[in-house]
Amino acid sequence: MTTATAKWLARRLMVAHGLGGWKLKLVYSKSRKGECVDDEQLLRLSSAWIKVDDDEEVFRTILHEIAHGVRTYDKDAAVDDLEPHSKQWWKAYRKLCYIYGIKPECG
Repeated sequence: MTTATAKWLARRLMVAHGLGGWKLKLVYSKSRKGECVDDEQLLRLSSAWIKVDDDEEVFRTILHEIAHGVRTYDKDAAVDDLEPHSKQWWKAYRKLCYIYGIKPECG
C-alpha cells in the first residue's frame, strides 16, 4: 500500500468511527507502526512500516490505532480500562476488525 492510500484510508476510517476531528500524521519510525496520542487527538502512522507491510497489516495497524481513540470516548469504561491495551480496548479493536473482516493481531 502506498503512503497516500494509507493516509486516505485512515482518514475515512477515522471519520466513520467518530474521530473525524482528530489529526493524522505520517512519521518515519522503525520502532513503532502507529501511535494514538489521546490528549492531542492525534493518530500517527509510520511511513517506514506502511512501505514494507502488506495491505492487511497496514489496515490492521490503522484499526489498532483507531481503537485507541474510540476507547478514549467510551463513557462506560472503568478507570482500569483506560490503560492502552485494556479489555475495553480489545473489545473496540476486535469489533473494528470484525466489521472489516480483518483478523485481529494476537496479544
